[in-house]
Amino acid sequence: MLDYTGKEYPIKKMNKKHLESLLDHSPYQNSFIQCNGNWAQKKWRAYEGGGMPTSFVPAQQYDGILFFKYVSPAYFDVSEKNREE
Repeated sequence: MLDYTGKEYPIKKMNKKHLESLLDHSPYQNSFIQCNGNWAQKKWRAYEGGGMPTSFVPAQQYDGILFFKYVSPAYFDVSEKNREE
């Protein structure tokens, strides 16, 4: 994966203690998961922004989580010819 400047941006691998691992077991490509079950009451590890490790209890911070199995970066044309005056 590349960042906004075109440089390599590695996505870290998850393990079974990471929230991403739990969500990845969903049979759906896109999901909304409410944070009101037992799983949401325990502390999970996650990668914020794809690379910064963090730990949190989902129910304390979120009502729900949107999860997308596959994403691709947006493309923005920032050349001078496409800028509005």
